Amino acid sequence: MSPQEFVAEKACTWTDVARAVGLSPSFVSQIITGRRQWPVPASVKFEKFSGGLVSRKELRDDWADIWPDLS
Repeated sequence: MSPQEFVAEKACTWTDVARAVGLSPSFVSQIITGRRQWPVPASVKFEKFSGGLVSRKELRDDWADIWPDLS
C-alpha cells in the first residue's frame, strides 16, 4: 500500500503521519511532492504507525542497500 492510499483509507492526515514519525508537516509535504526523501528512521516509524500496511520498501527506492535483510 502506498503512503497516499494509507492516509486516504485510514482517514488520517499527513499531519498525523508527521507527528507519528517525528517530522514536521512541512517536511512531510516536501516528501509527498518529491522534493525530499523519507529519512531512514522515519521510514521505520511510518511502517510501525501503519501497522505494516506501508512498508519501508514503499518509502525508499534504496531500501535493499539500507535493509538487506528485507530482501
